[in-house]
This record gives sequence, C-alpha cells and structure tokens, in this order.
Amino acid sequence: MESQPSTIAETTAARHFSKHPELLEMLSAIKSSSKFMLQLIEDILNLSRIESGKIELRIEPCNLADLASRHVATNRLIAARKKIQVVLDLGPDLPAVEADPRKIEQVMENLLSNATKFSPPGATVTMTLIPMGAQVRIEVRDQGPGIPEAERGKLFHPFQRTSVKPTGGEKSSGLGLAIARRIVEAHGGRIGVESEVGVGSTFFVNLPLQAKAAS
Repeated sequence: MESQPSTIAETTAARHFSKHPELLEMLSAIKSSSKFMLQLIEDILNLSRIESGKIELRIEPCNLADLASRHVATNRLIAARKKIQVVLDLGPDLPAVEADPRKIEQVMENLLSNATKFSPPGATVTMTLIPMGAQVRIEVRDQGPGIPEAERGKLFHPFQRTSVKPTGGEKSSGLGLAIARRIVEAHGGRIGVESEVGVGSTFFVNLPLQAKAAS
C-alpha cells in the first residue's frame, strides 16, 4: 500500500503530459541540456587535472577485447536511434596489455560516440583491434562526411571544432579528443586520424603493450 501514492502520482503525471505533449518535449530538452552541462563540467575538471600534471594511471593487465566488446554493445543501443550499425572486428591473437583500463575505456567511448555523432542514418561504425608487434592498434572507422585536411590539426586541442557538424544535432564540448590524446600519450602511445572528405574518418590509437609509469 505504501507504493500507491507514488503510482497514483505517476499515473496522473502521465495523463497530464499526454494532454500537453509540449511539456514533455520541454522536459526532454531540459534533461538533455542538463546532461550536456554535467558532462561539460566533468570534461573541464578532467582536462584541468590532466593539464596540471595530475593524471594518474592505475596500470594493470587488461583485456582490450573485453573493453571493446562492452563499449560496442553500449553504443549499439545509442546508435540504433539513428539506424547506425556498430561493428566490432577483433584481430587474431590479441596480446595482453598493461594499461589503465578505465582510462582506455574513456578513450574508446569518446571515439565510438564521436563516430556515431558524425555518421548519417544507415551508416556503419567499425571498431577494429589489431596486434602490431609491441603495440595494439585501436581503430574506429565511420562513414561520415570526413574532415577537411586543413582542419584536422584542431581535433586534439581543447575547445577546437571543425566545420563538420553532428548529423543528429548532438552537442559536443570540444574536449573529448583533447582528453583522449592526453590519456593515450600518458600511456606512451599515439592517437591520430585519417580522413577523406565525402568518405569518412578513421581515428586510431597505437597503444604499447606495456604502458610507461604514470606521471
């Protein structure tokens, strides 16, 4: 019986919003803006800590295939709203990697979410893991509009945006790739992009099997 008032309140609210769909749309917009602002604050704090030399890596054995599988599964649900397919392609005999799994997950999430933001409905986003001797290469390939060569230098710097716009009107803080770059470099790796206008972009991370000590 204790749950009855809550149920009645929810039912009443649902009836109210069904009669006033503009209120539901307004609430949805407020929720979206609030989520973006919280993410922006978190990104600014993360970048501030990194820039001040306070990035801490908790190095441990991590399975990149497991990390990639988890984030691909999550992003498939989000991408489905835009009818975008997210595919995972794992290379054979992927070696174990010594890295900070949470930080690497942050990089993967940024690359996958960006690929979805900038891909048109019906496109395919592909994450590939490739063993390369003393490194593992992580690639995220999209079928978006591509990035003009003159603008690619902006990508990994804070608050820098290119002329390419998200295909679904999604918002961006302009900090995600800057943070990803600092994380990858702290591991002794390299992040970059290959792109062709009208064809798409491939963001890549070359990650050493043994990350250097955190600084």
